[in-house]
Amino acid sequence: LNRFKDARKQLELSVTILERLNYDIALISAYSSLGELEYKVENLAQSEKLLSKALSLSRKLQIPDGEISALTYLALVYKEQGRFETAFQTQFLLSELKDSLNALTYSKTFERMRENYDSQSAQLENTLLKQNSELHKSELDQSIRATRNLWIALLTLAILMTSLIIYA
Repeated sequence: LNRFKDARKQLELSVTILERLNYDIALISAYSSLGELEYKVENLAQSEKLLSKALSLSRKLQIPDGEISALTYLALVYKEQGRFETAFQTQFLLSELKDSLNALTYSKTFERMRENYDSQSAQLENTLLKQNSELHKSELDQSIRATRNLWIALLTLAILMTSLIIYA
């Protein structure tokens, strides 16, 4: 029990300091932690008040993890208070929030996978185009050399024939 009292004092001090500093993001965690502590020592009214503050601040700042933490314990508080309909609604909101976060996470993961695939496909296509270009250049160089060699052979033959005609 002394541990809970010490923890409560520390958390209350943290809340006081964070409120003075207007450090809202850290306040979400402090309110949630203090609300969880109050729940564990069965001070349900104070727990509900603190968790509601954490939930409100999380929604205001659009921090889903803070909402999840607050809703999780709020559902338990409502259940312990015998407010089963409210507990059920809170649990339903929690499930919807988790589902939407999971869908968002899967969507982002899928999008990253698609971007990676597109990037790899583009790199492969570029590599193949370069190899194809080099192959065509090589074939063209061979063709030019063959044509040049043919012209040299034809000129040599023409010179020989001309020499034979002149000296014959």
